[in-house]
Amino acid sequence: MGYINEMDKNTNPNTIIVRPDICIHKLPSRKMADINRRAGLWIFNWGREVQFIQPDDGKSNRYFEFFAIAHLRRGRGFYSRPAFPAAVSMLPGDCVLVSPNTLHRYGAVDDDCFVEDTVNFCGPLAELWFRSGIFRDGVFELGSAPLLHPIIELAADPSEHAQLNAIFALNKLFLDLYNNRFHQHNRDKYPAMAVLIDQLKDDPARDWTVPEMAHFCDMSVNRFREAFTKRTGMLPKLYLDKLKVNQATTLLIESSLTIADIANRVGFTDAFHFSRRFKHLTGIAPCYYREQFGKTGMSDKDAKP
Repeated sequence: MGYINEMDKNTNPNTIIVRPDICIHKLPSRKMADINRRAGLWIFNWGREVQFIQPDDGKSNRYFEFFAIAHLRRGRGFYSRPAFPAAVSMLPGDCVLVSPNTLHRYGAVDDDCFVEDTVNFCGPLAELWFRSGIFRDGVFELGSAPLLHPIIELAADPSEHAQLNAIFALNKLFLDLYNNRFHQHNRDKYPAMAVLIDQLKDDPARDWTVPEMAHFCDMSVNRFREAFTKRTGMLPKLYLDKLKVNQATTLLIESSLTIADIANRVGFTDAFHFSRRFKHLTGIAPCYYREQFGKTGMSDKDAKP
């Protein structure tokens, strides 16, 4: 592919090695700056409003020795991988994420105008994003706003302040993408569970049983427990108890309610059971929690409803 009308292209493009059936994009040979090494991420190449003119030949795959994100701004594109030969169509607002050594094809459709923003980066932090699922290969919706532009502007500034802010901005972008994927997947797969979790958050004092939660979601208890744990990372009763305890910590700090009243307000009919559960989840008894973090430092003996 060729570039034209390059409005903002880094002056140190990646070395490209062309083989008969593959195009390898190499990491740059220059050393990573100390601030990027300490932060664990190096944004080393970028392009803003870059236009491509040569359509994909339909034959050659490529891979990068780094991570890349490309945001399609205008035109039509496609993305495919040998393991999934059916190409994914791309429209303005879509972005493609590519991890190191992932064979893929990506480019313009026919002679359509194809304009993108792109950022290339590497480092231990990027590898952590990949291992944890925050960064995932494929095509995702990013929207029409030029979200890579602020990152590019910061990355182009060699000052340590700008470099750190570029890293923070890129990190936030991927976290937003990850959260959007996560919530969309769970809303689509278990829409009733999303409603249930909202109700648990709105009223943690309600004493739901697991069978009641499963019935609300129209699922068997075993299936519900498995799906809920996969979504939240914890069993349903533990999730609900943590919501109750989180609300209790706020009341301990900000109110003068007795511990018995707080226990009742967050859904524990037995203050002793509440205290045991609170200590199990926080590591400290509620009376000591209030003494340590409460704004008045008063003990429960002094607290009044």
